[in-house]
Amino acid sequence: EEGEVYYRGAHEILHRHRLVLDEIRRLREQVAGDVRVASIYSVGLHTVRPQIERFMRENPGTVVRLEYHHPDQVYEAVLNDEAEIGVTSYPKSRQGITVVPWLDEEMVVVAGPAHPLSRRSHGRDAVSLQPSDLADGAFVGFVPDLPIRRHIDRGLRRYRVNVELVSEFDNIDTIKQAVELSEAISIRPRTSIALEVGRGSLVVLPVDIELRRPVGIIRKKRKRLTHTAARFVESLLRGRKTVGVSRAP
Repeated sequence: EEGEVYYRGAHEILHRHRLVLDEIRRLREQVAGDVRVASIYSVGLHTVRPQIERFMRENPGTVVRLEYHHPDQVYEAVLNDEAEIGVTSYPKSRQGITVVPWLDEEMVVVAGPAHPLSRRSHGRDAVSLQPSDLADGAFVGFVPDLPIRRHIDRGLRRYRVNVELVSEFDNIDTIKQAVELSEAISIRPRTSIALEVGRGSLVVLPVDIELRRPVGIIRKKRKRLTHTAARFVESLLRGRKTVGVSRAP
């Protein structure tokens, strides 16, 4: 118990020290110092990282430290002062947490180029697909405890589509590899499969299904961000156009 008290107190001392240095930089109109960010894998790898690189180029002397976590761990990192801001999908305002809406990502159905639905929906005699065309097909999904899995399941039920779940993973890159190497389909955020679609290892199926994934920035309530962290959040909000997805409502 004594260690916990000391640990929390040390965090407060270090945070106060950063704020003092931050005030000095603000007087000099300087953006510098470290920003600690916790993000879920799928958003951090494909969306946040390019924004970090842009921010650091525009603000020499800044270092944005990005760590990848399970969604629940993102909230814990922010609440425990291990990260100043977090980025997660389907964000919720929990006790001690403030949410800033950021993105509204399009979700798409993907398959390998050799999949029968890929051949049917692309090429000279391409046709549009209906949700019923996905019925009983092999499907690679996320593990059940992730919010994105529950959202996809609800979406498939809404369109009355039953699929055969052949495998499930908690990592979006593993899911993409599983789809590339099989005749299964999956549903992914469009931003997360742009590289694979560009090189032809995955195909977006033109299915009339409307699914979106909200992404938000979370921060600790009643705790002032350092000047650099606040500028980074502003940079993320300005950078929505470069991400290529809709602004969150």
